[in-house]
Amino acid sequence: MSLSVPRRGRAARSRVTSRLITAGAILVALLAAWPETAHAQGPPINTQNAFVTALSGGAFRTFFLTFDRSGLRLDGEKVTDPLSREVHVRGQMFVLPYELVSNRLVVMGVVPYLDKSLEMGPADNRQELSVNGFGDLALAAKLGIYQLDRPNRTTRVALFGRLKLPTGDDDAPGPEGQLLPKSLQLGTGSVDYSAGVILTHSVGPVGLSGDLIYDINTVDDGFAFGDVLHYDIALGYRILPRVYRMYPAKQINLYLEANGTWSQRSTLEGTSLIDSGGNVLRLSPGVQFIPLANLLVEVTYQVPVWQGLNGAQLEFDPTFKVGLRWLIF
Repeated sequence: MSLSVPRRGRAARSRVTSRLITAGAILVALLAAWPETAHAQGPPINTQNAFVTALSGGAFRTFFLTFDRSGLRLDGEKVTDPLSREVHVRGQMFVLPYELVSNRLVVMGVVPYLDKSLEMGPADNRQELSVNGFGDLALAAKLGIYQLDRPNRTTRVALFGRLKLPTGDDDAPGPEGQLLPKSLQLGTGSVDYSAGVILTHSVGPVGLSGDLIYDINTVDDGFAFGDVLHYDIALGYRILPRVYRMYPAKQINLYLEANGTWSQRSTLEGTSLIDSGGNVLRLSPGVQFIPLANLLVEVTYQVPVWQGLNGAQLEFDPTFKVGLRWLIF
């Protein structure tokens, strides 16, 4: 849903591009310059990591997430929304991996169960559109290509690939029979592809991971969501145990992550949609508890700190996630 409002897109796009380049440069510099005096812990919560074993590879994972969108932004700046729109998304993600080649290759299936709703209108006459069900199935793989292990430290590099299949409903109707907005559908209706690289360096209780992953979104019925670049970096610290006196031992890890997405504009019949795409950066503190060698519980709260949205779009509110990983293979 879009509004007819003046555009100041060129300056906003220039700022977004500049910040994206800066973020990528910082990510590369931190990974290259990470000191050798720094130790290992559980995998990051929102950022990929380059390990392909144990809780980083062969563990079934599920997590619940919730986020909202409310308040209108025009080219990244807050303005009044005459429709008072609010979007609410609740989801349960299911990830089933399998270590196909020991310490080398993990393949996985990912499917979400989603509950989406859009509210709009004045307080005394609110209207709601909603849908729920399973979303699109994704098949992914992570391939370790570099590993350097030394006492109390390791450096890993992995390649990541994903194929998303259109298994979710993409033509759910509203109460009057009209199709729901594309962003409210459970699936995209398109076959989409992702590829990227992941780096992890850990020394003692400290670990640093980063990823760059690009999504290629294809066309369905003349519409295509814009391609997306994910750029993430995660700093983790194991606060307990300070020193392993026996293994396995109960473990508590703290994480601070920066998670970014830069999206191109969506297109309809080959024409770019002005009110779509942009750059969103979230700061994501989190905590993990590993009570058993084969079980991990985690929680994170993602706060948007930069929203360079194109045109007129609802801004993103904070995201809450809680989940677990269970080593079953």
